[in-house]
Parts: sequence; C-alpha cells; structure tokens
Amino acid sequence: MSFTVDFYEESRKNVRKTIVLVMVFLALMIAFGLIIDLIFGILPVFTFVFLAIALVQTLISLSSGKDIVLKSVKAREARTDDPEERQLRNIVDELSLAAGMAKPPEIYVIDDDSVINAFATGRKQENSVVCVTTGLLKSLDREETSGVIGHELSHIVNRDILLMTLISALLGAVVIVQSLA
Repeated sequence: MSFTVDFYEESRKNVRKTIVLVMVFLALMIAFGLIIDLIFGILPVFTFVFLAIALVQTLISLSSGKDIVLKSVKAREARTDDPEERQLRNIVDELSLAAGMAKPPEIYVIDDDSVINAFATGRKQENSVVCVTTGLLKSLDREETSGVIGHELSHIVNRDILLMTLISALLGAVVIVQSLA
C-alpha cells in the first residue's frame, strides 16, 4: 500500500481552513457584540464596533503583517558582505529552487547570538520572508541550517504563513475588544 500526498490539494485545504477560521471568528465577534447589545439594550452598537475592529485588524494584518512582525523583532535585511549571511542567501536560493518557488523569499536577520531561531512570515509566496537569528548562523553548520530553512520554506509553500498572519490578526482583535471591556 503506497501513500502519496497531493501538495496542491493540501494547499487548497489550508486556504479553505483559513477562510472558515476567519468566518467563524467574525461570527463570534458578531455574537459577542449582540450579547452585549442585548444585555445593555443598545442594539447594534457593540455588534458594529466588534465587527469593525475585527475587519480593520484583519485588513491591517493582511496588508502590513509582514512589516509589523519584522519591525517588532528588530530584523534587518541580510547583508551581502557577511560570509554567514551570504551562505544563508545561497541556501535559501537553492532550496527555493528545489521547492519550485517562483522566487526565493526575502531574507532577514535578527542580531541575537543567544538564541537559535528562525521563522517565515508574509501573506503569500510572492511577498514571503525567512528570518533567522545570528545565533542560528553562528551555531549551525550548512547542513543544519539547510534543514531549518527547508522547514521554513515548507511553511511558505503550504501557506501556513497566511494562516498564522490571520490568527495573529484575530488574536489582536480579541485583545483590543478585551481592553475595551
């Protein structure tokens, strides 16, 4: 018995799950707004406020989420004059080509030698970013770094970055609504 994975179908499933997640979240925000409006007898004030917060937070996250994340971790673009960062660029280029990506993601670095970490962010493949710490570059050899980058590229190819961007936006909306209460 052989087992094969249709990655295109998996990608479509991820998009469908993301849409369902956003719709469920919006429905919950409307429901919470309606409950508060009914309790205070001011229908539909809170419903519209909660829905507006959710929509604005989602739109901001989709349009600027990558930039917000990179700024929040103080990431900078990888330098071409640094040998470790140049090797990182080569690894990302090679693995992006092997993964069938139209273009490699942008590469950012966080200046932190105490942590070995990496992440991918962005809305879709065309505007994606791979970010690593200097601790990762200094501590791992080329093969280990390739494994980490391959993992991050799989998040990009499978559109996990879209899901995480939306989850972050939705969590942000919940925090905003909670702070209003």
